[in-house]
Amino acid sequence: MINFENYNLEQEIEKIKNTTYSHNDFLDWYSHKKILSKIYNINPKDIDLLQARIYHSIPLADYELDLKTALNTQKILICNRTSQEKYIVNKGRKKSITFSSGALFPRYKNLKNFKLAPNRKGTIAFPVHKSTYIDTNVDWQDYIDKLKALPEEFQPVSVSIYWRDLLRNGHEIFLKNGIKVYSSGHCCDPDFCDNFYEILSHHKYATTNYAVSSSLMYAMDFGLNIFLYDNPKYDKENLTYNKKFKSALDKYGVTEEEFNIYTDTNINFGKKVFPQYPETKVTEENRILIIEKLGLNKNGHTQDNILRFAMLKQIFLTKIKAFLFIKEKTKKKKYTKYTLKIFNCIKISYKKKN
Repeated sequence: MINFENYNLEQEIEKIKNTTYSHNDFLDWYSHKKILSKIYNINPKDIDLLQARIYHSIPLADYELDLKTALNTQKILICNRTSQEKYIVNKGRKKSITFSSGALFPRYKNLKNFKLAPNRKGTIAFPVHKSTYIDTNVDWQDYIDKLKALPEEFQPVSVSIYWRDLLRNGHEIFLKNGIKVYSSGHCCDPDFCDNFYEILSHHKYATTNYAVSSSLMYAMDFGLNIFLYDNPKYDKENLTYNKKFKSALDKYGVTEEEFNIYTDTNINFGKKVFPQYPETKVTEENRILIIEKLGLNKNGHTQDNILRFAMLKQIFLTKIKAFLFIKEKTKKKKYTKYTLKIFNCIKISYKKKN
């Protein structure tokens, strides 16, 4: 985990450059394996064998953009909240392999007992960032000037920059303007969630210039005051779709019109529940709505023992399949020696007969 007091941005950038990018249906992203292992008390090596798909963001609309994938995969699917789970099941997915976990970041935070720093101060900003399919068009100097113009109570202002934007040198304009830059790390860094809360814990306020923000919801849940700033100017106007966007929509069976409706739904919800500067406190009514979207309300997600059993069952079946596969291979090819370590993690060795 990062050391906030002695944070070294250059070291973190080098670490990001050296992190291997992997893709196991999002289980390798944003500390998910580590979090699932801790929350559901499953051996980390067994989690490596889990065949599952998990949604890493917190969509404010109940329907998921990649419904096509959800309906076609027979892997365990883990949503954020029961309303998403029910939506996908009603569309035809098997209930026996569809679950909801509640937002994993806050649940992990509670399990690890992260606390706000006693000397916390200032504001952490989460600027809208580029993604694989969408580029941002923001007047960053204008945004920086507005951040620096916030009253003394909000100072100093720091920013948390998305790892891809760090590699594109998107942080340099902030540094040139005297703004401290942090990062939670590469999306495949197992300490991403720990880093995120370490950064949050030292601030009083959290803000963004885009209304769709899981970070603000997590910050509110953690006890920070939150607010939208320089918004709604930068809603959809600051986004452009790149060349990979159309292929992504085709892959997930989504039209551009459906994507725009989905985005509008998220933005409108964000504007409704997130305070806009100078307001910084979420109303009790909107706090309840946010907790519901996070799946942290009563009956907001699948019971832990049910999901844990499903994951353990799937892991066990993966081990058995591997055992039967290697046994069949040794039988057909007349291998004389093979071993299988089955209750910790698969470890296979075999020796061909001379």
